[in-house]
Amino acid sequence: MLNLRKLPLALGLPAAFLAGLTADPVLAPTQDPAPKTAVVDIDRVLKAYPGAETRQEEWKTMEAGFQRQMDGLKAEAQEAGAQRDGFDEGTKERATADLQYQLKRLQYDETLKIFSAQADEFRAKIALDLYGEIRRGIAEFAKEKGIAAVLRARADNAAMPVTSRLDTNQQRDVLFHDASIDVTEDVIRFMKTWKPEGGK
Repeated sequence: MLNLRKLPLALGLPAAFLAGLTADPVLAPTQDPAPKTAVVDIDRVLKAYPGAETRQEEWKTMEAGFQRQMDGLKAEAQEAGAQRDGFDEGTKERATADLQYQLKRLQYDETLKIFSAQADEFRAKIALDLYGEIRRGIAEFAKEKGIAAVLRARADNAAMPVTSRLDTNQQRDVLFHDASIDVTEDVIRFMKTWKPEGGK
């Protein structure tokens, strides 16, 4: 159902820049800093992001509302079934009561389908909004630190089912990275105080 600093980057400098260090420093041309690349485990950031708690509460509120309505419809169907069972088989009263029961069952089943679809859509919207917020936060963090590109790292969780681990590995964008360019913890600290546009 549904819930991103100091920067220990150690990247090599361009050969042309290193060569310039052997020349007279007064005469050496000024070089732009080398582009920096970092990686972030966005799933870890999501779990620690304060904004996710708010969205999780929104989901729980909606889910609780759906559940109350479904419980009400279920009770109505059970009551209709009990009333039907109070009449003898083959009587007109039994047939009428059975029709009422079937209508209640149909109402329950169709409402459940509608609620399930709405829940899936709402859950997807929450996820999209959260990832959008986190990406904007990471972008601001990267600009502050002079990072030119941030790649998504995917942790291999041995506790996950094998099929899930397979999916994660097939979706892995970064096959290897040095630990020195993993800024996940720095991003987590940044996101705990960062506010998206609108102050949400």
